[in-house]
Amino acid sequence: MDLHPISVNGMCRRYRKEGLEEYAKNKYTSHHWLLSWEKEEEILNAFKAKSGQQITAKEIKAALDEACGKDTGTSYVYRVLKRHGWSKKMPRSKHPKAASEEACEASKKLKLQSWKPETASQKEQSI
Repeated sequence: MDLHPISVNGMCRRYRKEGLEEYAKNKYTSHHWLLSWEKEEEILNAFKAKSGQQITAKEIKAALDEACGKDTGTSYVYRVLKRHGWSKKMPRSKHPKAASEEACEASKKLKLQSWKPETASQKEQSI
């Protein structure tokens, strides 16, 4: 079973102390969710229906708090989102030093000049 001897001794001690029926119950689960998978999925699907809109963790937290009947931490919200395969997506922010829209439009109206080395005939004409 690839267990450490101390773990085996602990299991034997627990079996002798509690008996077979109590020992067979899985008391040590890692499932510490406040809601079932289906209930979490139902809450998140309500937010999926709002496609094209930004959804914040505060909004999801409010819905989870209401369903749980108590205040949940923000870490619980992020664990629920990760568990259901959601990821953070942010709209592209505008650069703080970006040119104004008027300047962008004015630059589009300018004649494009290509920078090429002058040929010998062009140099003679400019002299």
